Order: sequence, then structure tokens, then C-alpha cells
Amino acid sequence: MNSISFTMRPAVVRGERVFLSPMMREDVRRFWEWLHDEEVARYLLIYDRVYTLEDEMEWYERARRSGDYHFSVVTAEGELIGNCSLMKVNRRDRNAEAGIAIFNRDYIGRGYGTEAMKLLLDFAFLRAELHMVYLRVFAFNERGIRSYRKVGFRESGRIREARLYRGRYHDVILMDITREEFLEKYYSGGVD
Repeated sequence: MNSISFTMRPAVVRGERVFLSPMMREDVRRFWEWLHDEEVARYLLIYDRVYTLEDEMEWYERARRSGDYHFSVVTAEGELIGNCSLMKVNRRDRNAEAGIAIFNRDYIGRGYGTEAMKLLLDFAFLRAELHMVYLRVFAFNERGIRSYRKVGFRESGRIREARLYRGRYHDVILMDITREEFLEKYYSGGVD
């Protein structure tokens, strides 16, 4: 199963080249297969664990009940290429942690992740009415950091030598964006 037909998937938020669709149970097998691609998985904060398909299915069931928002990232042509989420949603303080993964190598580094993150923020600020979204990223993930900055995230902190990867400790960078910053950038004549 390499793709799911465009006509079969509802779009929650639609962009030019991708849309966010509710995550479907059948997507989980493909995500699990992609998690075994070390070149892709090395940038994920969950890189250091071996996941079985059963682990992924259990995660999916927990995620569905969590009150968080989990989406599949799908191209305009209907190809599943990754996922993104708003996790740890704090409704009282109106914030959440964002996560994204473009797993399909054919779409990495070509702007699809940046567009998907912008759509996730559209959802966060305009539909879920959040005030702030934050994320964590490995300092060595330069491409990801550039993408997050392009969307409007700012570095807000750094946890030094927080993660051990391939025998070396790496910093984790904290980034965030507020609703006001997002609206100013995208809906008040701001420049991309």
C-alpha cells in the first residue's frame, strides 16, 4: 500500500501541494515501515527504540483517545508521505507540542514538510484556538530547523547534551510560535 486514493481521504486542512487528513488505521503500517529507515528515523525524538507493528497499532489506539490531534500528510495527488500532530494539548493554557515527519524520501527536502507544518499551525490557531505551539528538534537537524524558522518558529531554548545518538550527546532545541506571530506572518500582509 504505497498510497491511498485522494478521493477516499477527507481533508481537514488543504494546501497547494499537501493536505492534512485524519490519521487512518491503515496508515499506521506504512508509518511503521518507514520508521525502520534509519536515515529518516534519526531525526525523530523516538529514534532510540525498536517499534513493532503491534507497538504502533497500540500507539494509534491511544492517540485516537487522547484528545490530541494526529493527521496524515497526503500529497494533492493522494500519496501518503508522513504525519504530523499536536500533542500534549493543554486546553487551559491553550498550547500544544507539534511533531512532524515526512517519511517518504522522495518528498524530503522539497518543501512538503514546511507546507504541512504551516497547515498544522493553521489548524492549531484558527480551529483549535490555541495560543502557542512549541516543538523540540535535534540541533543536528539543520534542514528541520530551517523549515521551522521559515514557518515562523523561533528558538526559545536549548537543552544541552540531552540525547545520546550514535555514541555522542546532542543538544535539543526548543522552538515556539504564538498565535499572534502566526497571524501577523500569514494573515496581516506578512512576508513568507
